[in-house]
Amino acid sequence: MSVLDHGRCPSASNCAWGTATACRRLFQGKALTRVAPFVLSVCTGLAVASEADVAGEPTHGAGSAQSAPSRAVTPVLGLLNALEWAVVAGEALLPWLVADAESPAESPQGQASSAQRVAEANVPTAAPAAGVAPPKAHGNGNGRGNGDVYDPDAPPATRNRIAESWWWGGDIEVKYEVEDNFNLDDDDPDKLETIKPEIEVALFYKSSPAYDAFFNFGLSRQYALTEESGDRDRDAKLKVKRAYIRFKQALPGTETIIGRQRIKDQREWYYDEVLDGVRVVADFGRAELDGSFSREDLVDGDLLNDVESDRINNFFLTLRFSDALPELDLSGYFVVRDDRSEEEGTPYWLGVRALGKASDRLRYWGDVAYVGGDPGVDNDQPNADDLSGYGFDVGATYVLEQKLEPSFTVSYAFGSGDSDPDDGTDRNFRQTGLQDNNARFNGVTRFKYYGELFDPELSNLKIFTAAFGVRPSASTSVDVLYHRYSQDEAFDELRDVGIDEDPDGDRRSLGDELDLVFGLRGWHDINLEFITGYFKPGGAFEEGADDALFVNFEARYRF
Repeated sequence: MSVLDHGRCPSASNCAWGTATACRRLFQGKALTRVAPFVLSVCTGLAVASEADVAGEPTHGAGSAQSAPSRAVTPVLGLLNALEWAVVAGEALLPWLVADAESPAESPQGQASSAQRVAEANVPTAAPAAGVAPPKAHGNGNGRGNGDVYDPDAPPATRNRIAESWWWGGDIEVKYEVEDNFNLDDDDPDKLETIKPEIEVALFYKSSPAYDAFFNFGLSRQYALTEESGDRDRDAKLKVKRAYIRFKQALPGTETIIGRQRIKDQREWYYDEVLDGVRVVADFGRAELDGSFSREDLVDGDLLNDVESDRINNFFLTLRFSDALPELDLSGYFVVRDDRSEEEGTPYWLGVRALGKASDRLRYWGDVAYVGGDPGVDNDQPNADDLSGYGFDVGATYVLEQKLEPSFTVSYAFGSGDSDPDDGTDRNFRQTGLQDNNARFNGVTRFKYYGELFDPELSNLKIFTAAFGVRPSASTSVDVLYHRYSQDEAFDELRDVGIDEDPDGDRRSLGDELDLVFGLRGWHDINLEFITGYFKPGGAFEEGADDALFVNFEARYRF
């Protein structure tokens, strides 16, 4: 029995003590004694998290026994605790790492190294301190090198040197968005028009080839220009978006990241989220093993507001094979999400991905996944004891060798439904809840490839997509996408979509969407993105359902 089984812990302190004790016993007498202090520091962090869990409520949320002043400083104390664990880790590892670490070899042009996949922070191009290997950009979130795609979720590039081992960077972003008639009823107006300015600052520290650190903070506030519900209050937010330390070669051929970090897969089909945790990537040449244990907002990331977070532990394990066959990359995924509140249960995912090129002009992809485990109680089928569903997404993009690089994309995605809701097994496929379904075809900007407006989770759903794109220049692109949606099994609910209306449960046709996406990347440190989506409801919605409109414009200046 695990000491983290909260139902068996007699008290919070016993559970926390048991967590740390179990970690110590694990490494007693092992050959890994050199890294045991480092592991124990992580165990201490897990023990503190365990103690907070079994207490049954957030350390600074509603109902806490803390006074108001103590609630206000809890985020700071949490950050100080995290820094303390990091210092212990550094003290344990630094003498060994500096002696053993070597500067990693340069990655081939256009190929993503493990460092690029692990930490997407853009690090400086300025010359580093004497004796330190030049830091390399870790990519901007596209998973295939750095700089060729605009990713609005990537942090600022830290290209300005402020001290011997410190660099910094920042950006200013303005996001304008319109959601019109998402309830599909013109007679009940619900237009929402917002503008959100944000300023971000990033810091990068590197004094040794053995380790580095990255910190990213963002200050923002959303303003409602038009909100027909009348509620226009929006709180300012000061977020710790990233705060991690990365150790290179902690064990031969590995990189380890501890702290708040963005974890994503290339197509963001499984996950794309900023999470608190520990991640280790082991590079075996053509094969790469990537494992992590994490939780969202383990430490409150908003320094101005109390944020209640889900108590869900995440375990990700990915095995990648580069060039498994000529021009073909294969990956296997294993994901577990353990909801300590039992609302979402303990589902797991097993999946396989293929990304390849049939020729210089034809690229293709394929994702296949199975979901099983405990479906939880917050479910469309509360009486189901088991979860057993499957889903897939396949597609290809062909680029013509002509001016403007015209490209054509066709794809089909399927998530199983449940034809017998009363048999005790929920056969609806579901995604992890951490997915963004965000990628690009041949352009310079990423977009939601299941539709910017409807934006569904792939569950009891069939999605056909056809797209056409052009590249007016190396830094600009225009894409037009058409989506058709239908249910696998007629049902009166949709698991997670952008609109606010549910289907009638009698018919399967959900409707059609047309999207227009324009992107401009890297023009005088300015990135622009304009997206509009138009959704026409299908027969599954009540007769007379009206069309919906979505508009998004983002401008970012990096300094």
